[in-house]
Amino acid sequence: MDELLIEGAAVLPAAGAEPLEGAAVLVRDGRVAELGPADELRRSHPEAGRAGGADCLVMPGLVNAHQHAEGVSTAQLGFPDEPFEPWMVLMHSLPTVDPYLTTFYKSMLMLTSGVTTHVHSHFPAKGGYEGSEAYLDELEHSLQAHREAGLRTAFAPYWRDRGRFTYDDDDRFAAALPGDLAGEVRRLTGAPISNAIYIEAITELARRLDGDPLIGVQLSIAAPQWASDDLLDAIGAAASDLGLRIHMHALESRRQRDWGDAAHGGRELHHLAERGVLGEGTTIAHGVYLRDADIDLLAELRAMVAHNCSSNLRLACGIAPVRRLVARGVTVGLGSDDMAVDDDEDMLAEVRMAHVAQRIWDGPEPPLGAGDVLRLAWEGGARIAGLEGSVGRLEPGYLADAVVLDLAAVRGVFASPRLAYEDLVVARAGRGHVREVVVGGRVLVRDGAPVHVDMDALAAEVAEAARAVEAGRDPARQAFLERLRPWALRHPPAL
Repeated sequence: MDELLIEGAAVLPAAGAEPLEGAAVLVRDGRVAELGPADELRRSHPEAGRAGGADCLVMPGLVNAHQHAEGVSTAQLGFPDEPFEPWMVLMHSLPTVDPYLTTFYKSMLMLTSGVTTHVHSHFPAKGGYEGSEAYLDELEHSLQAHREAGLRTAFAPYWRDRGRFTYDDDDRFAAALPGDLAGEVRRLTGAPISNAIYIEAITELARRLDGDPLIGVQLSIAAPQWASDDLLDAIGAAASDLGLRIHMHALESRRQRDWGDAAHGGRELHHLAERGVLGEGTTIAHGVYLRDADIDLLAELRAMVAHNCSSNLRLACGIAPVRRLVARGVTVGLGSDDMAVDDDEDMLAEVRMAHVAQRIWDGPEPPLGAGDVLRLAWEGGARIAGLEGSVGRLEPGYLADAVVLDLAAVRGVFASPRLAYEDLVVARAGRGHVREVVVGGRVLVRDGAPVHVDMDALAAEVAEAARAVEAGRDPARQAFLERLRPWALRHPPAL
């Protein structure tokens, strides 16, 4: 029987719960067995392993509800932030860095910032695939990285089969272009593999991962504007047959809402529901431009939203209606989207950004307090990852996923004893304050560094891989996209 005692000056067991001063969490066989006074638990369990200490704050591990596991950021690869649509056109020349290495490195960055569970919205390779086996091989490389990292993972490889450069049919867009651009667009817009092969691959992954204690799989479309009805029907049927959740982007920018208005009369989410794609097991990422009717539909269906505050600000999309979503009972989680504000994957900073930005959003609903925002990062993310009732709290029966913060360092030179722990964490905590991280009772981070991975060696491998793809960058492709960009941006968002 494996036991671990995680001690703290205080334990914050859940959002809105009373903190337990001078307490500890007893972990047995990977789950929380007991909470109580630290000195009593030390005496009654003298052989238990130790984590935390009298100068620490213990709280549930964070959940990153939406990210893409790109260990080298778009800015680092030479694509500075722009408004969303101009930026997205150039993303077609973004190189694919080794998916195993970047997934592994990104997972470790998350882990050392206190993330114990995450949803990986997996990008397909930019260059496509020679066949289904190549696609499955790439997915397995990412899964191997997740296994070695040790975080809980909801793996959601996304697919798209239309609108490669615009929110429109590819052929209609190509027909509006000059001849030389049209030919290249037609050459690049074919799907790298068929929708059927995508479904077969996810079905196979679900079979392989059945019963895996750390990794599960979800179906995913890139976004409504990038999915044909054939793809929607295939996703809806597979979700029903396999019992899988669905993850997607939606309504990230104003232009995407314009597309929905033109193509579906503002009812694109209703269209997803009619096709079996939007329901209780569905998460939409971003949702910055959700209409009131959309929010009502999400609440009615018990669908979820992954809020990516820093990404929405960096790409000039706006501030999502998080307060309205929460007020209407929609589950909301927090994600970094590989676009954390400091470009460093600090999830605690992302919590702070979400707390600050929702106060600015113009709506009648009351602002969310620090505890409310932590609930999004804990219980909201847990439901999106398919782990509701298992992670997001440190209570008996829950999986023992915890982050231990250096409380003195978080407080700094002074912090009033009147300041609640939740307010202190949201106002001041960052990755530099993370002392230990525990996943399933296994201590994966001590003194802020992973115990099972040489981060310097891994970073060197990632850097070498990034330099290699940079050296092989095709300047002609970049020049083509620069020429194409103004045409894509003025093309009407309609079908």
